[in-house]
Amino acid sequence: MLLLLLLLLLYYYFYYYYYYFYYCYYYYYFYYYCNYYYYYYYYYYYYCFYYNNYNNNNNYYYYYYYYYYYYYYYYYYYYYYYYYYYYYYYYYYYYYCYYFFFYYSFYQYY
Repeated sequence: MLLLLLLLLLYYYFYYYYYYFYYCYYYYYFYYYCNYYYYYYYYYYYYCFYYNNYNNNNNYYYYYYYYYYYYYYYYYYYYYYYYYYYYYYYYYYYYYCYYFFFYYSFYQYY
């Protein structure tokens, strides 16, 4: 009975170990995806600001895009740090599971 319980526990931790490993992998690439868009909208924010100041003929048009990219700049800035936090959270969990299995194997050996 104790052996069965240990096997179920081992299965449980193995399952969540791989689950959170791929979850971390997913957020790792989403983190760089949001990082790319963060700089992308940051660039367009200043791009529209430049054209708003130097092209007065289309003043309304450039003001509209200025505030549009300004909104997306802060939107991706927020998600950039959001997924940055989750990246390190699952990165920590990945090594937590790794050391758990290491010490569990060490315990089983002795």
